[in-house]
Amino acid sequence: MPWRLLFFIICMVIFAVFAAANGKPVDEINLIFHTFKNVPLFAGLIVSFALGVIITLPFALFGRAKKARKGDSAKLTRAEKKAAKLAQKKPADGEGGAENTPPAP
Repeated sequence: MPWRLLFFIICMVIFAVFAAANGKPVDEINLIFHTFKNVPLFAGLIVSFALGVIITLPFALFGRAKKARKGDSAKLTRAEKKAAKLAQKKPADGEGGAENTPPAP
């Protein structure tokens, strides 16, 4: 059995147990503009979770798109970044190179 299918079935069983355990309706769910009465607890939680996903999804997708636009620079390893930084700090010709150092005694 594929692992994804097995994981999905386990999640659905846990969800079904959660829904059955929280099937009693709550008195009311009060939003600023409307009050819902006799709503099952699991329904309120599922709607809250779905709204959280909908609100968070654009931020997650925007972050991935931003990383993709960076291109190859985001894929550099730590050693490559360090080498690039050292190459930038290297003195230019005539600026403190080996020819300007005094001879050792």
